[in-house]
Amino acid sequence: MPQNKAPGASRTSSHASLRFVSNEIEWRQLPISGGTNGNSSIAVSRWRSFEEQERQVRAEGDGHRFLVKIVLRIANLSLKMNGKPVHHGIATPGMLQLSGPDALAECAFKGPFDILHLHVPIGLIESLMGGGKSEDWLSAFRDRGFFWDRAAEHLGRTLVAANLSPKPVDPVFVESIATAVIARVLSALGPENEDAARPELVKWRLMKALDYVEANLGLPIGLADMADQVELNSAYFAAQFKSSTGLSPYDYVLRRRIERAQEMLLRDVTLAEIAVAVGFKTQSHFTTAFARVVGQTPHTWRTAQGEEDN
Repeated sequence: MPQNKAPGASRTSSHASLRFVSNEIEWRQLPISGGTNGNSSIAVSRWRSFEEQERQVRAEGDGHRFLVKIVLRIANLSLKMNGKPVHHGIATPGMLQLSGPDALAECAFKGPFDILHLHVPIGLIESLMGGGKSEDWLSAFRDRGFFWDRAAEHLGRTLVAANLSPKPVDPVFVESIATAVIARVLSALGPENEDAARPELVKWRLMKALDYVEANLGLPIGLADMADQVELNSAYFAAQFKSSTGLSPYDYVLRRRIERAQEMLLRDVTLAEIAVAVGFKTQSHFTTAFARVVGQTPHTWRTAQGEEDN
């Protein structure tokens, strides 16, 4: 299988005709008939895999659409835009990035990933900017690295959840949600809204903390435990960890437990076994936490995967 392709894209489903989120066979590329009602519409696609392997991918813009990337799960990746490195290391849920229509993107994914892509016509970008040429305004920050926006993440997850509906979804609903995401991106990326520099963990401390979490997902992990690993007091560590990842230590650990559970749900493992393996004391606590993060119970999510991958 070529490295720029994601597994699972060739599966079929009785509900495939109802899907408006196209699974990408190749990174950042829409199927010819996928996810759009024409050149004036926002198209939505998804690039994801649960496999523990490295992928090197490359894609050029189509010259007609901007691309908004929304990270939906913790991933380890290195991204270059037009030859310029813009991110290296952990990308967390809620991270977004905007690419221009003619951008050359190159990325190395190390392990599982789940990325939602919104393919946005140039005309819509210009309309949301209140007129004028997109190039004039976007040149100040185009093809920058990632930034965080929790509201945009929730909107993206709303699209993913609606995509699983057994009934047709109104295109106006899809367009409205996607447009709201884009409006937040444009607002956040304006030159006057650059994030002020905030203290972050030095790389060795961040990686040591993350490695500790990965090695102990089945055990209790407290803030003090993580801070002790990098020889910092808890308050200082928590503030710098959030600046580095966009997530509090608690939220990061919870997300990693749920993501590990999702990987196990794709195998023949009982819910009770999964709950214990990812650090929950009871199956009911695991189910509640899973539903809060994912929007579905573990059983419903597991059942839906065959259909969602179409």
